[in-house]
Amino acid sequence: MNLNFSKIMPQQAHSKRTWKDRLPYLLAFFIPVLSMIMIFIGKEIYPFGDRSFLRTDLYHQYAPFFQELKDKLANGESLFYTWDIGLGTNFMAIFAYYLSSPLNWFLFLCPSSLVIEFITYGIVLKMALSSLTMTWYLNRHNHTNSIAAAFFGIFYGLSGYMAAYSWNIMWLDCMVLLPVIFLGLERLINDDKCYLYGKLLATKGYENCPAIGFIAHMDTVSDFCDHEIVPVLHPDYDGKDLVLGESGRTLEVSAFPHLPELKGRTLITTDGTTVLGADDKAGVAEIMTAAEYLLAHPEIAHGKIRIGFTPDEEVGKGADHFDPEKFPARVAYTVDGGDAGSIEYENFNAASATVTVHGFSVHPGTAKGTMINASNVAMEFHGSLPVTARPETTEGRQGFYHLCQMYGDVTTAKLGYILRDHDAAKLQFKKDNMLDIAEFLNGKYGEGTVEVEIKDSYRNMLEKIKPHFHLVETARKATRMAGLEPEEIPVRGGTDGAMLSWKGLPCPNLGTGGFNFHGVCECITAERMDRCTEILLNIIGLYAE
Repeated sequence: MNLNFSKIMPQQAHSKRTWKDRLPYLLAFFIPVLSMIMIFIGKEIYPFGDRSFLRTDLYHQYAPFFQELKDKLANGESLFYTWDIGLGTNFMAIFAYYLSSPLNWFLFLCPSSLVIEFITYGIVLKMALSSLTMTWYLNRHNHTNSIAAAFFGIFYGLSGYMAAYSWNIMWLDCMVLLPVIFLGLERLINDDKCYLYGKLLATKGYENCPAIGFIAHMDTVSDFCDHEIVPVLHPDYDGKDLVLGESGRTLEVSAFPHLPELKGRTLITTDGTTVLGADDKAGVAEIMTAAEYLLAHPEIAHGKIRIGFTPDEEVGKGADHFDPEKFPARVAYTVDGGDAGSIEYENFNAASATVTVHGFSVHPGTAKGTMINASNVAMEFHGSLPVTARPETTEGRQGFYHLCQMYGDVTTAKLGYILRDHDAAKLQFKKDNMLDIAEFLNGKYGEGTVEVEIKDSYRNMLEKIKPHFHLVETARKATRMAGLEPEEIPVRGGTDGAMLSWKGLPCPNLGTGGFNFHGVCECITAERMDRCTEILLNIIGLYAE
């Protein structure tokens, strides 16, 4: 595969740093060091006296461990076992808990007679590094380069905790790392919008391969979710009707004829009282499993991989606050719904319409020629739309008007619609038709009786996928490599991928292996999830060629 990708992000020119830029970090590091030296002078601690800073377990227990590590490093002895402690013991356990700080490798350069001093000034160094990392975090968090951050960092590095637990030297590493962890979590979470971003670094030598993104949504539909979801595993499913827990509901072959095809698999269902949540927790699980597999098998070559998890997809807002800067990939796939092997790159154009009817109420006994019943006019409006263009009478690329909300009385009535069509021109016809019906009814009942508000929701991604059709071709190849034949059906709905495609991130959709979404009969098999994960890994491998 010979793809000519331009660089993901333009290189930004970095201005030359001055000593003023470095001043907060210099203060953060050296003030704790100087403060501790002054304490050492005042308390006559070596080399300013004959006292030691070491106390309690640090002196009686940990210091001998450090000495043993020094001896092992100096003599080339094994880190797995020692004969110098008791009658012999497992040294690796001691190393893992007490001695594994990267700073301890400097013991190799330390004379054996100065191990105590090494420990003492190791504490000072960790205090200074804690102050430094907290200063760095505060400046990065607030997008500043402030001396004020240095003072807060110093307060952190010289805090009461650091003083009280300085004898537990290995715990101080946590204080050094904590600000770094904070920043990492903030990079994962997009402020208050609950977007999650992650990445896998490229295998060495594959840094120039195109970065590939994988996206799934974390939310599920609110239907049948008034209490905890309880998934149920059915190993070696027999392909027949299946009773769902004690709910009284049954997963019936007559209603879901694909069920016999799942015979012999590990079927995952609900207990019949909730949705399963495979839409789209299955997509999240498959992406994370693929990432876990790559981390466990570093021999598998791959380029940069970006991962994104979105909220609010089920209400059509999953991509509203997606930040491309935190997801620096030129192309991606959503992993959301559909059977294993499905590839979706064509979806509905979508709009919503709110119809408001204003009536005129008088006593029904004297209403003739005067009353305008808003509910009746609303029904007349709905009756003017074609019966053959409803969800229950359409399929494939046929669009529809879907009445999904209705309420009213004599004075006011409202109708809520969603409008869908794969063809943008046909969707426009549907919008114009609703406006024409409103105009007709206003002519019949008086101007202002019927108001129609139409808002566009999302558009067909096909137009944006066509210039990047290698995404579809690669997915086809990856699917066949997994032993499946690609299934390409136009989506009678929408995905985050549609909105992302129109935002500049071409993003076709891959199936997760699930069935019967958005209801208590939702199900999936472990084997199909395995196949979907395999397809993701195949795609990653193909883009590394």
